[in-house]
Amino acid sequence: MAKDNRQKIRRQKMKFSYDSKMDDLFIFDTSSKSKGSIEIGDLILDLDKNKKIVGVEIINATKFLKNLDVKITKAFLEGLKNAKFDLAKQKNWTFLKINLTSANQKLNPIVSVAF
Repeated sequence: MAKDNRQKIRRQKMKFSYDSKMDDLFIFDTSSKSKGSIEIGDLILDLDKNKKIVGVEIINATKFLKNLDVKITKAFLEGLKNAKFDLAKQKNWTFLKINLTSANQKLNPIVSVAF
């Protein structure tokens, strides 16, 4: 049986902000400080001093997230009650599961990045 080399990383103290004018969604771990960032198109990953992801900013969030799940609209993002992310690493890939909760819906788009 093949060994499972995935490393799951769960962030506990998450906060988020959504700017509807700029259409930017920012989700961050309040227990960690950002020391730098990597920009991958409309996705910005904030890293701590150990190069672990501690924040995620999505520019043009409606368009970006709608490509992952057609149910995500600007109205959905404006009504967010909670947003957080979980990470799973496998070899050189990081899988970013974004957990979005509004009053009526929970959506969990997944983004994979070579990092």
